[in-house]
Amino acid sequence: MKKTVVILSLVLALPAHAIVNVEQLHIGIPEPGLEGNIDLSFSATQGNSDYYRLDLAAGSRYHHDNRTEALILQHAIGASFDRRDTNKSFLHLRHIDQVTAGWAWEGFGQLQRDEFARLKIRGLLGGGLRFTVLEKTEKQAFYLGTGAYYSEEQLEPAPSLIEPAFTADWRGNVYLVVKYHFSSQTRLAYTIYYQPALDDVNDYRALQHLSLNIAVAENLDLRLSWDSSEDSRPPLAVKPLDSSLRTGFRWRF
Repeated sequence: MKKTVVILSLVLALPAHAIVNVEQLHIGIPEPGLEGNIDLSFSATQGNSDYYRLDLAAGSRYHHDNRTEALILQHAIGASFDRRDTNKSFLHLRHIDQVTAGWAWEGFGQLQRDEFARLKIRGLLGGGLRFTVLEKTEKQAFYLGTGAYYSEEQLEPAPSLIEPAFTADWRGNVYLVVKYHFSSQTRLAYTIYYQPALDDVNDYRALQHLSLNIAVAENLDLRLSWDSSEDSRPPLAVKPLDSSLRTGFRWRF
Protein backbone atom coordinates (compact mmCIF):
# COMPACT_ATOMS: atom_id res chain seq x y z
CA MET A 1 0.00 0.00 0.00
CA LYS A 2 1.36 3.33 -1.04
CA LYS A 3 2.34 5.49 1.94
CA THR A 4 1.91 9.22 2.19
CA VAL A 5 4.75 11.07 3.86
CA VAL A 6 4.14 14.63 5.07
CA ILE A 7 7.26 16.75 5.58
CA LEU A 8 6.94 20.11 7.28
CA SER A 9 9.70 22.67 7.67
CA LEU A 10 8.63 24.45 10.83
CA VAL A 11 8.19 27.98 9.59
CA LEU A 12 4.61 29.25 9.44
CA ALA A 13 1.12 29.58 11.35
CA LEU A 14 -2.78 30.16 14.78
CA PRO A 15 -3.77 30.44 18.33
CA ALA A 16 -1.59 28.97 20.99
CA HIS A 17 -3.91 26.03 21.45
CA ALA A 18 -2.59 23.27 19.17
CA ILE A 19 -4.60 21.13 16.76
CA VAL A 20 -7.23 23.03 14.81
CA ASN A 21 -10.54 21.82 13.56
CA VAL A 22 -10.21 20.33 10.06
CA GLU A 23 -13.61 18.65 9.88
CA GLN A 24 -15.69 19.12 6.77
CA LEU A 25 -19.46 18.72 6.87
CA HIS A 26 -19.50 15.45 4.92
CA ILE A 27 -20.80 12.32 6.58
CA GLY A 28 -19.09 9.09 5.54
CA ILE A 29 -16.35 8.63 2.97
CA PRO A 30 -16.27 11.52 0.46
CA GLU A 31 -16.48 11.05 -3.28
CA PRO A 32 -13.13 10.44 -5.05
CA GLY A 33 -11.36 13.52 -6.34
CA LEU A 34 -10.42 17.02 -5.26
CA GLU A 35 -12.69 19.48 -3.47
CA GLY A 36 -12.20 22.70 -1.59
CA ASN A 37 -13.71 25.70 0.14
CA ILE A 38 -12.98 29.35 0.91
CA ASP A 39 -14.38 31.01 4.06
CA LEU A 40 -14.61 34.76 4.49
CA SER A 41 -15.98 36.86 7.35
CA PHE A 42 -15.59 40.56 8.05
CA SER A 43 -16.93 42.83 10.78
CA ALA A 44 -16.38 46.54 11.45
CA THR A 45 -17.75 49.47 13.44
CA GLN A 46 -16.99 53.17 13.29
CA GLY A 47 -17.90 56.03 15.61
CA ASN A 48 -17.81 55.68 19.38
CA SER A 49 -16.08 52.34 18.87
CA ASP A 50 -13.71 51.83 15.94
CA TYR A 51 -13.10 48.18 15.22
CA TYR A 52 -12.52 45.77 12.35
CA ARG A 53 -11.69 42.08 11.95
CA LEU A 54 -11.10 39.98 8.85
CA ASP A 55 -10.99 36.17 8.89
CA LEU A 56 -9.95 34.28 5.77
CA ALA A 57 -9.59 30.50 5.41
CA ALA A 58 -9.03 28.13 2.51
CA GLY A 59 -9.10 24.36 2.54
CA SER A 60 -8.80 21.49 0.10
CA ARG A 61 -9.22 17.73 0.33
CA TYR A 62 -8.20 14.98 -2.07
CA HIS A 63 -9.76 11.52 -1.66
CA HIS A 64 -8.51 8.39 -3.41
CA ASP A 65 -8.42 4.65 -2.68
CA ASN A 66 -9.85 5.05 0.87
CA ARG A 67 -7.20 7.66 1.63
CA THR A 68 -7.62 11.38 2.13
CA GLU A 69 -5.15 14.27 2.20
CA ALA A 70 -6.38 17.58 3.62
CA LEU A 71 -4.82 21.05 3.67
CA ILE A 72 -6.10 24.10 5.57
CA LEU A 73 -4.75 27.67 5.65
CA GLN A 74 -6.17 30.41 7.89
CA HIS A 75 -5.35 34.00 8.73
CA ALA A 76 -7.07 36.61 10.90
CA ILE A 77 -6.26 40.29 11.39
CA GLY A 78 -8.05 42.96 13.39
CA ALA A 79 -7.70 46.32 15.12
CA SER A 80 -9.47 48.51 17.68
CA PHE A 81 -9.13 52.31 17.77
CA ASP A 82 -6.45 52.15 15.05
CA ARG A 83 -4.37 49.75 17.11
CA ARG A 84 -3.90 46.22 15.82
CA ASP A 85 -5.00 43.56 18.30
CA THR A 86 -5.34 40.41 16.15
CA ASN A 87 -2.75 38.79 13.91
CA LYS A 88 -2.72 35.00 13.75
CA SER A 89 -2.44 32.27 11.15
CA PHE A 90 -1.82 28.57 10.64
CA LEU A 91 -1.12 25.82 8.14
CA HIS A 92 -2.44 22.30 8.74
CA LEU A 93 -1.81 19.08 6.79
CA ARG A 94 -3.50 15.75 7.49
CA HIS A 95 -3.51 12.25 5.99
CA ILE A 96 -6.29 9.76 6.77
CA ASP A 97 -6.14 6.09 5.75
CA GLN A 98 -9.55 4.40 6.14
CA VAL A 99 -8.49 0.83 6.97
CA THR A 100 -12.04 -0.48 7.58
CA ALA A 101 -15.49 1.11 7.85
CA GLY A 102 -14.99 1.30 11.62
CA TRP A 103 -11.53 2.81 11.98
CA ALA A 104 -8.73 4.71 10.27
CA TRP A 105 -5.24 5.87 11.09
CA GLU A 106 -4.18 9.47 10.55
CA GLY A 107 -1.06 11.60 10.60
CA PHE A 108 -0.88 15.38 10.79
CA GLY A 109 1.45 18.34 10.92
CA GLN A 110 0.78 21.96 11.80
CA LEU A 111 2.54 25.32 11.92
CA GLN A 112 1.16 28.21 13.98
CA ARG A 113 1.76 31.78 15.09
CA ASP A 114 -0.20 34.32 17.12
CA GLU A 115 1.32 37.74 17.74
CA PHE A 116 -0.97 38.66 20.63
CA ALA A 117 -0.58 35.34 22.42
CA ARG A 118 3.21 35.86 22.22
CA LEU A 119 3.51 32.78 20.01
CA LYS A 120 6.29 33.44 17.53
CA ILE A 121 6.04 29.98 16.05
CA ARG A 122 4.86 26.49 16.94
CA GLY A 123 5.36 23.36 14.87
CA LEU A 124 3.95 19.94 15.63
CA LEU A 125 3.78 16.44 14.18
CA GLY A 126 1.55 13.62 15.37
CA GLY A 127 -0.85 10.83 14.57
CA GLY A 128 -3.34 8.37 15.95
CA LEU A 129 -6.50 6.37 15.33
CA ARG A 130 -9.96 7.57 14.33
CA PHE A 131 -13.03 5.46 15.16
CA THR A 132 -16.50 5.67 13.62
CA VAL A 133 -18.91 5.35 16.56
CA LEU A 134 -22.06 6.18 14.59
CA GLU A 135 -22.65 7.00 10.94
CA LYS A 136 -26.01 7.40 9.20
CA THR A 137 -25.64 8.43 5.57
CA GLU A 138 -26.49 12.09 4.99
CA LYS A 139 -28.03 12.40 8.45
CA GLN A 140 -25.76 12.13 11.50
CA ALA A 141 -22.31 10.92 12.55
CA PHE A 142 -20.16 10.59 15.65
CA TYR A 143 -16.38 10.06 15.48
CA LEU A 144 -13.75 9.52 18.19
CA GLY A 145 -10.04 10.14 17.70
CA THR A 146 -7.08 9.34 19.93
CA GLY A 147 -3.33 9.72 19.58
CA ALA A 148 -0.42 11.99 20.46
CA TYR A 149 1.84 14.66 18.99
CA TYR A 150 5.24 16.30 19.53
CA SER A 151 5.49 20.09 19.44
CA GLU A 152 8.15 22.79 19.63
CA GLU A 153 7.39 26.45 20.17
CA GLN A 154 9.21 29.77 20.35
CA LEU A 155 7.72 32.68 22.33
CA GLU A 156 8.15 36.37 21.65
CA PRO A 157 10.22 37.93 24.46
CA ALA A 158 8.42 40.34 26.77
CA PRO A 159 10.02 42.98 29.01
CA SER A 160 10.21 42.05 32.71
CA LEU A 161 8.83 38.54 32.10
CA ILE A 162 11.16 35.68 32.91
CA GLU A 163 10.26 32.34 31.32
CA PRO A 164 11.78 29.92 28.78
CA ALA A 165 11.60 31.29 25.24
CA PHE A 166 11.73 27.78 23.75
CA THR A 167 9.76 24.72 24.87
CA ALA A 168 9.19 21.22 23.51
CA ASP A 169 6.77 18.58 24.74
CA TRP A 170 4.68 15.52 23.98
CA ARG A 171 0.91 15.73 24.34
CA GLY A 172 -2.00 13.34 24.10
CA ASN A 173 -4.69 14.18 21.59
CA VAL A 174 -8.31 13.07 22.10
CA TYR A 175 -11.17 14.49 20.07
CA LEU A 176 -14.88 14.01 19.41
CA VAL A 177 -16.73 15.01 16.25
CA VAL A 178 -20.52 15.25 15.99
CA LYS A 179 -22.23 16.04 12.68
CA TYR A 180 -25.94 16.47 12.06
CA HIS A 181 -27.67 17.34 8.81
CA PHE A 182 -31.10 18.89 9.36
CA SER A 183 -31.45 18.81 5.57
CA SER A 184 -29.21 18.97 2.51
CA GLN A 185 -29.21 22.77 2.94
CA THR A 186 -28.63 23.01 6.72
CA ARG A 187 -25.73 21.23 8.43
CA LEU A 188 -24.29 21.36 11.94
CA ALA A 189 -20.84 20.25 13.10
CA TYR A 190 -19.27 20.24 16.58
CA THR A 191 -15.70 19.24 17.45
CA ILE A 192 -13.85 19.21 20.78
CA TYR A 193 -10.14 18.46 21.32
CA TYR A 194 -8.46 17.70 24.65
CA GLN A 195 -4.65 17.65 24.74
CA PRO A 196 -2.91 16.98 28.09
CA ALA A 197 0.87 16.95 28.49
CA LEU A 198 1.97 13.33 28.78
CA ASP A 199 4.03 14.09 31.89
CA ASP A 200 1.45 16.31 33.65
CA VAL A 201 -2.31 15.96 33.09
CA ASN A 202 -2.92 19.31 34.82
CA ASP A 203 -1.16 20.97 31.88
CA TYR A 204 -3.73 20.73 29.09
CA ARG A 205 -5.08 22.52 26.04
CA ALA A 206 -8.64 22.33 24.75
CA LEU A 207 -10.34 23.51 21.59
CA GLN A 208 -14.03 23.60 20.66
CA HIS A 209 -15.62 24.45 17.33
CA LEU A 210 -19.31 24.70 16.48
CA SER A 211 -20.54 25.65 13.02
CA LEU A 212 -23.88 25.91 11.24
CA ASN A 213 -23.88 26.05 7.44
CA ILE A 214 -27.00 27.17 5.56
CA ALA A 215 -26.99 26.92 1.77
CA VAL A 216 -28.00 30.19 0.09
CA ALA A 217 -26.94 29.24 -3.46
CA GLU A 218 -25.66 26.16 -5.27
CA ASN A 219 -22.07 26.46 -4.00
CA LEU A 220 -22.44 29.20 -1.40
CA ASP A 221 -23.26 28.81 2.32
CA LEU A 222 -24.03 31.28 5.06
CA ARG A 223 -21.74 30.15 7.88
CA LEU A 224 -22.22 30.79 11.61
CA SER A 225 -19.38 29.57 13.82
CA TRP A 226 -18.19 29.66 17.42
CA ASP A 227 -14.66 28.81 18.55
CA SER A 228 -13.20 28.44 22.03
CA SER A 229 -9.60 27.63 22.96
CA GLU A 230 -8.14 27.15 26.43
CA ASP A 231 -4.59 26.74 27.72
CA SER A 232 -4.35 25.78 31.40
CA ARG A 233 -0.78 27.15 31.53
CA PRO A 234 -0.49 29.96 29.00
CA PRO A 235 2.60 32.15 28.57
CA LEU A 236 2.94 34.94 31.12
CA ALA A 237 0.66 37.95 30.46
CA VAL A 238 -1.57 35.85 28.15
CA LYS A 239 -5.14 34.98 29.16
CA PRO A 240 -5.98 31.25 29.36
CA LEU A 241 -9.24 31.41 27.37
CA ASP A 242 -10.10 32.79 23.92
CA SER A 243 -13.49 32.60 22.23
CA SER A 244 -15.03 34.11 19.12
CA LEU A 245 -18.38 34.15 17.35
CA ARG A 246 -18.39 34.83 13.61
CA THR A 247 -20.78 35.14 10.68
CA GLY A 248 -19.54 34.80 7.14
CA PHE A 249 -19.77 32.90 3.86
CA ARG A 250 -18.30 29.65 2.55
CA TRP A 251 -17.78 29.05 -1.15
CA ARG A 252 -17.48 25.37 -2.09
CA PHE A 253 -15.77 24.09 -5.22
